[in-house]
Amino acid sequence: MSSYIFRVLDMVLRVLGFVHAHPSDDPVHLAATARLEERVARLKALLDQERNGFVTEGAATLTKQQRDYLLGELTAWRRDFATLAAQ
Repeated sequence: MSSYIFRVLDMVLRVLGFVHAHPSDDPVHLAATARLEERVARLKALLDQERNGFVTEGAATLTKQQRDYLLGELTAWRRDFATLAAQ
């Protein structure tokens, strides 16, 4: 995610910290705080999901590199075996 989203998340977390430090009994305020906390939880879940996607993508790339290396090794082994069989 962009740095803008991280800055907004940081601001929202500071607002929630302030709200929790200065509680209110107003039902509208409590409802708004609850909605804000739900949205922060959802944003954190999306950030985790994106982070896991990057990790999975990196692992897949590494797996492709390993696969290509092994295919090259098998091709060389088959070539050597065919040369020996032809003699």
